Amino acid sequence: MTADLEPARAELLEHWNIALAAFLAALLGSLPSYSLAVMVQPMSVSLGRSEATIALWTLFWSAGSILVAPFVGGLVDRLGARAVLMGSLPIFGVVLLAVGLAPPSTILLLGGAALIGAATIGLMGLACGRLLASFFKRQLGISLGIMSTGIGASAIGGPIVMQRLIDATSWQTGYVAIGLAGLAAFPLMWILTRSARSVAARETEPKHANIALGTVLASSTFWYLAIGTLMTGISFSVILYLTEIGLSRAEAASVAALSGLFTVAARLGTGWLLDAVRTHIAWFFIAISSGLVLCFLLL
Repeated sequence: MTADLEPARAELLEHWNIALAAFLAALLGSLPSYSLAVMVQPMSVSLGRSEATIALWTLFWSAGSILVAPFVGGLVDRLGARAVLMGSLPIFGVVLLAVGLAPPSTILLLGGAALIGAATIGLMGLACGRLLASFFKRQLGISLGIMSTGIGASAIGGPIVMQRLIDATSWQTGYVAIGLAGLAAFPLMWILTRSARSVAARETEPKHANIALGTVLASSTFWYLAIGTLMTGISFSVILYLTEIGLSRAEAASVAALSGLFTVAARLGTGWLLDAVRTHIAWFFIAISSGLVLCFLLL
């Protein structure tokens, strides 16, 4: 264990730029979703629609993600993770800008949600996970944890910043701001991932060609990933719940930020756990913990 400690630390220090790039990509990719809750009420007033109608944004966002995910996964295999990541970032920025600058319309908003979901896929686990796996062997778990803390950071800062920005201007400005952040991050992301060019050719070489779909479906690894992805997608909006019971949007955003702090700690802890124990043991522990939390919320 001690003998592996120094090489593990050296790996993280050597490839810190890749971990940081994955963190930034996850932060940007999750901002639209975590910012939605503070936008629902202003959107409802601006568009003259019920909050339930505006909340359909999540459904359309998910539909866009689902439809594009297999295609993006194929591009990651064919072109490499860096190419997909760098290609997705400007698309993400332009789509957010378009939604923010478009005339106020429920149809355009929900259509934009589907496009945002599609653009976000290239910034999240498919590309970033592959990129991290190309560089990290001993500390893949903690590097994935660092990437996931980007989502936690979005949960902490996104609602508060967006709530203040929207109250001072409009909900459209919130989308414009996220889009500009995505475009502004492109040069930094390019610099951080330059070292990934050296592994691009090796990364796209087929290692297990012509694997039948039945073989994939029979793999326990596939089902670990499928069930884990499903569990991470089951969530509810803390901000909408808190505003429903009487808190102001500013107060609800602050409470959500506090929960984001715990999310960051949990994501880093999960990454450490994946490196420290066997994957199926870590998965079992996480599943039990998630089940206990769900039971607590239902009481």
